[in-house]
Amino acid sequence: MSRLRDQGIKEEYMIRNENLINQQTKRQFTPEEVSIKKQYRFEGESNPSDMSILYLLETNSGEEGVLINNYGADRDDSVSNFIKRAEWKKGKTV
Repeated sequence: MSRLRDQGIKEEYMIRNENLINQQTKRQFTPEEVSIKKQYRFEGESNPSDMSILYLLETNSGEEGVLINNYGADRDDSVSNFIKRAEWKKGKTV
């Protein structure tokens, strides 16, 4: 995450009522207003089965930020459902 912050990506998101919420500004976005640019998977240092996924997102207003979800049985289904409805951005990499 520090690499993304170094690139100027500082927004953090959460899901509430099926919408993406910017935790700093409280601005809301539907899945149709969001593109997934990239995903990163992380394993826990002490327990490899403790995994998380970080999604790099871009909204239709141009802001970029991250949404984090656990992987496996501990995942937040509201995040998984939102990600399934959002589109992958084509042609751009980080």
